[in-house]
Formats: sequence, C-alpha cells, structure tokens
Amino acid sequence: MKKRFIMVLLLLAVFGFTLQSCRNDLLPGHDETYDNSNQFKLYSKIITLNESKHKSKLISELQKVEIDLKKTKQFFVGKTIDYDNFIIDTDHIVFMENGSHYHTYTFRVIRNTEEGNASVENLVFTPLSDGTYRKLLITYNFTPQEKEILMNGGYVNTKGKSTVTELGVGILPQTLGKGSTQSCGYVTAEAYTWCSEGVHHNGETDCTADEKSHIITVLLYVCTSVDDGSGSGGGGSSTGDGGGGDGPPITWVCPDPKVLTGPQQPGSDLGDESCYGVPTEPNVGGGSNNGDPCAKASIPVNIVNTLLHAPTISTELSALENHAKNDHYEYGTAIISTSTTPIAQDPYSSNDPNDPGHVSISIPSVGDLLAMAHTHPSHGASPPSAKDLYVTLQYAKERPTFQASFVFSSNGTKYALVVTDRAKAEAFLVAYPFLTNTTNEGRIFNKNYAVGSDFNTIYNYYMQGSLPSYSGSSQNDGMESAYAQILEKYDAGISFAKTDANGNLKPLRSVSFQYEIPASGGKKITGYRAEPCP
Repeated sequence: MKKRFIMVLLLLAVFGFTLQSCRNDLLPGHDETYDNSNQFKLYSKIITLNESKHKSKLISELQKVEIDLKKTKQFFVGKTIDYDNFIIDTDHIVFMENGSHYHTYTFRVIRNTEEGNASVENLVFTPLSDGTYRKLLITYNFTPQEKEILMNGGYVNTKGKSTVTELGVGILPQTLGKGSTQSCGYVTAEAYTWCSEGVHHNGETDCTADEKSHIITVLLYVCTSVDDGSGSGGGGSSTGDGGGGDGPPITWVCPDPKVLTGPQQPGSDLGDESCYGVPTEPNVGGGSNNGDPCAKASIPVNIVNTLLHAPTISTELSALENHAKNDHYEYGTAIISTSTTPIAQDPYSSNDPNDPGHVSISIPSVGDLLAMAHTHPSHGASPPSAKDLYVTLQYAKERPTFQASFVFSSNGTKYALVVTDRAKAEAFLVAYPFLTNTTNEGRIFNKNYAVGSDFNTIYNYYMQGSLPSYSGSSQNDGMESAYAQILEKYDAGISFAKTDANGNLKPLRSVSFQYEIPASGGKKITGYRAEPCP
C-alpha cells in the first residue's frame, strides 16, 4: 500500500496581503488554505485496522462509537438519518500524522440501507491527552458524479456539503442559549498535502512521486458573535460551510488556523483562540465488504472479543467457565452497561432435573443489554444450538445495543454468535421463522426446511464419516462448518466466532472443497469446512 507524505500549506489572506497560489481559485470565502511547513509535515496513507499501531485502543473506542451512533439521529438536507444499522469499514482507513505527537483516523460509515445517492458518512478520530479519542461524525452531501470523482482519486470542494457532529458529549451547543453573544459551529479550511517524496506541495505540477500533492479538509470549531443576542439554543451539529445549521451563520474568525500538533485536553474544544483544526479528507472507501464475510465480521468480532476480556466482568465469566467444566446443568448471565463499563450478573441456573440442558436468562430492567453468555455441559454439544441462534437474532432485532451471544463449552472453547447487520437479522427471522425452522423445542434445525436441510447435510457428512474430522471431534466440526456456511449463504446478519489457542475470538468463514469418499467408487461430494479468518 502506497504511503503519502503530506505537508500542510496555509495561505494567509489578511487584509491586503495575498500569498500567490496556482490553486487558490478553488478556495473562496472563508475556506482558506495555509502553510505551517516550517514546523511539521503531515503524512497520510490508507491502512487497515490490523495495520494500525493503535489497534487495541481503536477497538475499544469503536465499541463506544457503536453505542453512540445507535443513539444518534442526524437531520441533514431535509431528512432524518438513523444509525440503527451500519458497518464501520476498517479495511480502508485514512491515517494522518502531523509530527510525532499527533494523528487522526478517518473511517467510512456504511449504512446497510444506503442507496446510490446516499450521503457519504465518515468518523474522524482525533486523540485526547487521556489516551482516548474525540469522535467527529461528518456527513457529506455529494452528488453521484462527485462521489465518482473521489473514488477515482479526484478532488471535490467540500464547502457547503457537510455536517459535523461530535459524538459522546450529549448536545454540543451550536448557539449558546438565549441572551448569549456567541454562536459556535464547525467551519472548514483547506490545505495542500506534500507528495510522497516530501519535496513538492501546493499542487505543483512537476511532481513525479507516487503520491501527488492534493487538497485535504481541516475542521475547526469556531465561535462568532450573534447579532441579535437572542440565541436559538439548538444544535449538536453544524454545517461545514460555516452556515451553522439551524442557528445564525458562523463567520470566519480564525486569522491563523493550523493543524493540531498534539492531543487535546479532554473537555477542550476546537474553538479556542489558537484555532487549531483536525485534518481529514472524504473517505469513500474501497467497497462495502458486504461480500467478504471476514471483512464484515472483523470489527464486530474485535469489539465482542474486547467485551469478553473486560476486567469488570472477569470474575463472573471465570465462574461461568468453572460451571461449564464441572456442572451438569447449564448456567447463564446477562452482560449489561449502565454507563461506559460492562457489568455481569453472577451466573445462575434453572437447575431443572428434567431439563438440565436449558437456562432462562433474566434481563435486568436497567442498563443496556450488551450480550448474554451461558454454558454447554459435557453431556451436550459444544457449539451453539439452533435456539441459541434464534435468541441472538431476536435480541438483535429488539435491543439496539445487543452485540453477541456467548457459549462457554465444557472443553474450554468459547463460541460467539456476533451481530453484524440488524436489518438482515430481522429479515432472516421473517423469512425463516423459529417455529417452522426448528424442532425438539428449538434445539435443532428442522431438516424439512431450507436452512435445516443445508445445516443437516453438512453436519451429517461429518457425523456419518463422509467427510473426515479435522479437529478430532466430528460433531464439533460438523456443527461449526454448518453454521459458518448457512450464516453466509442466507446472509443472516450474524457472524460465527470461536476462541483460538490464546483465548481470543476469531471469526469463522466457510471454505468449500471437493472430496472423494473412500471406497465409494470415485463418488465426490462438495464439503464445507469452518476456518478462522486470516
């Protein structure tokens, strides 16, 4: 993947002083460019989450973002945008560094209901001094033609085409209330990058480097006077052209804007008098990854894995492990969040001698339900049951914060059914309802219907010896392989994950292969095998 070494140029337009540029005709009004080249060089490149040196921190922050986005409604160009159903693309991230102490990440937000003319939505992470990130949600209103230009590496002026909202802070005042003399909101500046050779900038045309100089956007949160002093008291977001959304217009008040050079203090804003801004550029992505099960599962499974290892629930989950290994009955717990910290119930069991392979988990009336976990004792199968899948689907539909169902098996393996697409989970429930597609009180799939037929065909190949076991347990191999295949084939909005040797959850993908059955006279079948994603 190519690296782009970038440097910000600031064109100062103060009264009669004008700095010449071959590109300043693109920068009318208060969207100015500038140069801080004597101090820092801004590097930029496209990376994946796995390539990030801040990967573990990003996973934690993305988990918070998922909850914040689900509580967010955007009012943009005459319509309301809900974030109940989305994917954050972690395979095409714009990473920028300005010196050794400052960086940003720009993620693409993909809503599964988006149409061809839908807005481009980005999340920008800018670091804070406490080790967390400020998260800015940018919504760009590009035309299809402009999106095509961006996807082909071209430039589109973002002036008047964006709305910016800070996540996780409640209502961010745009106008500071009745009687206030200030109105605050986001405005944009534009800056040129340096080419990857580090010797050209400002759109110079004689650059032969792999990555040429191009314009990026700088976000500044600024405040200006309100003429009537009445204030509207609204907001939470502002338009990128300085229009201020529903409030009074935001006028340009930063005579010397710069790109940030280090993390901000928590609680500070981008509207201080130093006028330091956050660099970004529209991320239209490299595709939605909807056809790649590993790409789709990557971030949700990482988030769920972080939850599985959260120190605040380690005592309860350790107790659940012991019950799985040593108890005849199933035990369970609900994992909830009442603020930013997950907590779990002490594991408990129904202790029904006539039904030891079942536990009813009570959901607390307070807090947000994040996940449920229960055990599978040694007298039953280790992987999830059909009912476990349908319970996961139902909670994915009913609870916007619900992320996964965990199964702790007696052999020490942990499984997870992870929510990746709520709309598709709901559609699966409608198309393949629980009552007709399961049998034996929901424990197994009904082979008389499509999903159950596909599941049982793969499962029986392993159980009857038509396919060899690859782990030493034909039952586990058959169920794991069947789950991986049907969840992909029917696009159920759920990914299947399993812990590795280090105890970390890894998404499983379905791999097909041709197999000649021994002593069958050359008969070949199509087999399926569950494999961890790379």
